[in-house]
Amino acid sequence: MRERVKAIYIDTVRADLFNPYLPDIGRVSPLLQSAIGRALIFGHPSAEKERLLNRIKVGDPENFEAGLSLLKDDEALFARTGYCRARGPWLSDIDAIAVPLPLPGRMSPVAINCSVAMSAPHVARLVEAVDALKDTARQIGDACSRARPERL
Repeated sequence: MRERVKAIYIDTVRADLFNPYLPDIGRVSPLLQSAIGRALIFGHPSAEKERLLNRIKVGDPENFEAGLSLLKDDEALFARTGYCRARGPWLSDIDAIAVPLPLPGRMSPVAINCSVAMSAPHVARLVEAVDALKDTARQIGDACSRARPERL
């Protein structure tokens, strides 16, 4: 989920022994430079997205321009496929995909991701996980939509 202008992990599952990036609960990632961060940005409605980008620009101007170009590159991929992808530069040996969860409007955007080391023998199969990742996001979103508001 988003915490100010960073992504923060609220849960994690480790299944890839080749992956040197094993984020734990509470781990922070930059929004513009990571797939999970960009998925969080795309999970916001347009007006909120613009406010968020302005906060990043003010709070981290030196990384904003480079990050904005990554966001623009991912924008076309996200519009076409519904997922974000990052291969470096923030984590140079990590290939990651991420999707925002379709949550009810009253909830803050959250996202899920999957990452593998680019040196892993199965890195080429990461994109094969996109449909499963999107399906998982839909299932979680559906469960949240059915939940009573006091339980959220």
